[in-house]
Amino acid sequence: MLAEAFALPGPDERDYLLAGMARLIRQRGPEALLAAPLLLPAPEFWPDPVPPRGSGAAVLLRRLLSYAGLGDLGVEIEIGASRPRNIVHESDDPDDPLRHAAGWFMGIEDGVCRFGLSESSLRDEEMLIGTLGHEVAHAYRDHHGLMVVSRDTEEQLTDLTTVYLGFGFFTLQSSFQFKTGHYDEGGQQLLFERQALGYLRPGQLALLLSAQLVLRKDGRRELEQVLDALAPNHADAVRRAYFELEPERQDLREKLGLPATDAWPEPVHLADAVRPLGPAVIRVADDPAEHREWESENKIAFRVLGDRGVQGGAVGALAGFLSFLVGAGLLMWLLLPGLAVVGYQVGRRLRRARCSSCDHAVSLQQDFCKFCDTPLVGVVDDINDRLEAEERYRAD
Repeated sequence: MLAEAFALPGPDERDYLLAGMARLIRQRGPEALLAAPLLLPAPEFWPDPVPPRGSGAAVLLRRLLSYAGLGDLGVEIEIGASRPRNIVHESDDPDDPLRHAAGWFMGIEDGVCRFGLSESSLRDEEMLIGTLGHEVAHAYRDHHGLMVVSRDTEEQLTDLTTVYLGFGFFTLQSSFQFKTGHYDEGGQQLLFERQALGYLRPGQLALLLSAQLVLRKDGRRELEQVLDALAPNHADAVRRAYFELEPERQDLREKLGLPATDAWPEPVHLADAVRPLGPAVIRVADDPAEHREWESENKIAFRVLGDRGVQGGAVGALAGFLSFLVGAGLLMWLLLPGLAVVGYQVGRRLRRARCSSCDHAVSLQQDFCKFCDTPLVGVVDDINDRLEAEERYRAD
């Protein structure tokens, strides 16, 4: 699967991809492809402080919109566990990327771009930028009337548009990652995790990014920067594609319908592209974080009932063993199990309770656990019943 993902396109597939790029150039001009900054994971490209979660995603989105020439638009973000049902297309394929989308574009209304993000997309900033870049490319295509009817074709063209806009590094890097030592959404550590985003394969994205590098005036220097920052498999694919395309630079220029080189725009200086972001509408709805904050502020616990049977049995067994030391002799072997049973039965009559939140001992009369300071609102017979009891309590 890895070799297939990073295989470079054959001639027919290459022509199909380049035809898509040529069409975008005819629609929007060659300036972004040839002159826009190629974004990399370096501080100079991301000068804005990035706070956690949705507020940070909003900052990154505004910077990406600025790079795409849409910096005057505001941003609205909804963070949820998964893609809303009214956005999901009908599909029976469990591997369909849109069924597990990390982000989604919901349109532009009153000068505000509306986006959605899955909570899991916030775990990795580099992957997050790849996700946001794809959604900003959707906004770019919507804003300029470039969208096509076919959903699958539009998603592929959106990936292609990210390369055109200068976001290609992040789209490629996030298209396939293999990591160890990560955790799933439930908090369980994973031996390894394969993450895949996007709708074009890494090999296809590598070809498009390499074509851009081959054409640009300073492409050889930019190639080295890109290769240094990419993961090994991604860098290898770009390197192979670049040296495959480099001898065909003139043919590539003609296939993309580019003008003569003396008419090409001058590269945009990064300092001009990263000017401070202006005022804009920013709205963030972070339901999962708000729900956790509410639960923390309204935390409750239960007294989990138990007894002292085990402790009583242990005390009885110890008394039987000590009888040997006071001269009981072999009679100890009769006293030990007998006293253990008696101790167990006595302990069963001694009721005790523990806090369902921290498992420390509490009295049946306490209203708060003195160890975790959580209100004790009821009694359960088993720790596994606490969630059902909490639902009943909150429902009342």
